[in-house]
Amino acid sequence: MPFDTPTVLVFGAAAKVLVAATMLSIWLRHRRAVWLVWWACTYLFATLAGLVFFAYGLGGELRAIGAGVALIVTAFACCWQGARTFEGRRPLWLVLVGAPAIWLAFCLLPGFLDDLRLRVLVSSLLLAWLPAMAAVELWRGHRETLLSRAPAVALFGTLALVFASRIAFIDALPFPFGALPLQEPWVAAFHVILFVHAVGLTILLLTMTNERFALDRGRRRVEATVFRHGPADPQGL
Repeated sequence: MPFDTPTVLVFGAAAKVLVAATMLSIWLRHRRAVWLVWWACTYLFATLAGLVFFAYGLGGELRAIGAGVALIVTAFACCWQGARTFEGRRPLWLVLVGAPAIWLAFCLLPGFLDDLRLRVLVSSLLLAWLPAMAAVELWRGHRETLLSRAPAVALFGTLALVFASRIAFIDALPFPFGALPLQEPWVAAFHVILFVHAVGLTILLLTMTNERFALDRGRRRVEATVFRHGPADPQGL
């Protein structure tokens, strides 16, 4: 049975809201896990983008398409900041504001929104760069042994490749994989790919968080034991 694009968008939006709520509820219990707020914002901005596309259609009002892509860029920028925060680094506010601002600046250029090929090129550059940087941030912290880290890095990497591949196939495939005229099955397939990545990343990001909590609990137990009994005698006496 062929995929129905509006159904995929609505189902995806509902799932993203549920994920965001789950992450925020965990953060309320573990306030130091600020990265969960960033990742919750990722899903919320992506939800808003999906609703914009659902309301106006991917081939509909051009200004709405510009706003929807700006929301997706913002979502991806939040995801990168979440990865930075997870690794103990400060968020890059300039990226958070600047990435969607670059897209909106292009949207203000005469004729830009009417040129599908140019839109795909610019949006793909931004949307490939941001998850790639999230992958880099997580990889930089690989000395902390988290089993979910490598799969998360890989999934961020494949997500970046999905958007980068649009540049390679810009003149060969229909939108949204390229810049040829839109075809509904290709649109649905593209959203399914994004949905699969979203599900996989949700599981991995939450698992990484749980693994971090488990490591912290283990460190605290060791520290408490040392504090109560003192360090072990290296000579066993």
